Amino acid sequence: MSQSIPIRNLYHLLSYAWDVLPQASLVDLDSEHEAHPVDLLAEVLIKGTNHLLRRGIDQDYQLNEEVISTLRGRVDFAYSERRMLLQQGQALCLFDEMTADTLSNQILKATFTRLYRTWGLEKGLRKQCGTLIRRFSTVATISIQPSHFSKVSSNRNNSFYRFLLSTCELIHSECFPEEGSGNYQFRDFFRDEGKMPKLYEKFIFNFYKKKQSAYQVSSERISWNATSTTDPELKYLPSMLTDISLRSSERTIVIDAKYYKKTFSTYFDKEKIHSNNLYQIFAYLKNMEVNRGNDSEAEGILLYPVTGKEAAFEYEIGDKIIRIETLNLTEEWGDIETRLLSLIL
Repeated sequence: MSQSIPIRNLYHLLSYAWDVLPQASLVDLDSEHEAHPVDLLAEVLIKGTNHLLRRGIDQDYQLNEEVISTLRGRVDFAYSERRMLLQQGQALCLFDEMTADTLSNQILKATFTRLYRTWGLEKGLRKQCGTLIRRFSTVATISIQPSHFSKVSSNRNNSFYRFLLSTCELIHSECFPEEGSGNYQFRDFFRDEGKMPKLYEKFIFNFYKKKQSAYQVSSERISWNATSTTDPELKYLPSMLTDISLRSSERTIVIDAKYYKKTFSTYFDKEKIHSNNLYQIFAYLKNMEVNRGNDSEAEGILLYPVTGKEAAFEYEIGDKIIRIETLNLTEEWGDIETRLLSLIL
């Protein structure tokens, strides 16, 4: 991409991709931290955590084992007798105790610790990270592993935690330790063609899911309209899964959300549509014909994000209408939403 995507637009995109719009709206971002994505994520996490602290952070019951002289909970008589604790007026007691030392709070504390040690973080944000580390003094310090995020149970009551933990997960995936220094470098994930395609696809999917009602929105597996005597179950054919399928009583639209640093490929210094994208969406449309109805006349859209030159092309290929469209992510967010809605009118 020719220029950076505005930080506020990045925040909106992530809010849709993570499906946390109501929670994200509770975090009022300042306009001063516009320099770098790590500042944005730190600000989101700081303000979101302060919101949690005002309402009260989550606590849970934790099983404790302690040798005490006052009976509490359940007594482990076998252990107590073996250790001759009863003769000393003590016993090993097992009891549940409410504590803030939960996995979700441990992840928050670990993330603030990592941010505090990340190069380039704005000075004021670093100071606030230090303050919040101290606020979580009763929470254990853990070394974050990717598996930690899947172990946090999600429910309606902790949806705001889910929003913050999504932010934590992104921070941990993009902060890399500097060898021997104990500090971290943050990678600009918006230029990461490994991570951004999925985020961009989820953003487009959830946008249409929430912002319009004319179409049903889904991601669907398309069956091959094929037969084979050598592979009768067609198990060697690649699977076809759409990014976004839109269906109304009058129309079917298939959108493939494609994220590249360069919108077009280059062949002998000439810009060309990525051929594999075109072949893929054409295959979707042709194999949907067997469904009949609107699917037999389904339209295809290849939707690319840009920060500079825009493009719009329409082709009729083998009786299928395929459009090449771009979405300028440097525009005001309201204009971006208007643009997306206009594509399906």
